[in-house]
Amino acid sequence: MTAMIKPRITAADLQNYALQYDHSFDAPLTALVESVKARGCLTKPELAILGDWKSPRIRPKLAQNSNELIQEVTRHALSTHSVRLAVHIPQLLYGVGLPVASTILHWFHPDPFPILDVRALWTLGLQDEVQSLDLWETYVRLTRQLAEEWNTDMRTLDRALWQYSAEHQTSG
Repeated sequence: MTAMIKPRITAADLQNYALQYDHSFDAPLTALVESVKARGCLTKPELAILGDWKSPRIRPKLAQNSNELIQEVTRHALSTHSVRLAVHIPQLLYGVGLPVASTILHWFHPDPFPILDVRALWTLGLQDEVQSLDLWETYVRLTRQLAEEWNTDMRTLDRALWQYSAEHQTSG
């Protein structure tokens, strides 16, 4: 993959866009963070909440997974420090592709992970890249680097990337 990052947002604008993001949208997942991290895995009801947050249309597919499978799969995903393996493992679940797998990692993994989202990709100038494991690894490296350079946490960076696109990206 030959992705070159061309951010449309600057470090100076980061906090402004992150603050404009509707933080109440995050409340259902924020309420789960401590218990999921303490347990080390998600339960079926928790995965349903995460699915509704990311993409409500996947609810029927997520419901096909047993609670036991969800717990086992997410326990492995949340305990590995391999960037590729961490996002690959959750995709064993029905209804979980790269965007949802990255959302699981973003909210509940002890390491900082971004959410793979078309809005955030657009803000970073990566909208033409095919969503793949190679893009994922590059995206994680780039967002971690930005978070460090801009002295911010991954949640703040994710909010700002999403919000910038929501305000500036035009369709077509």
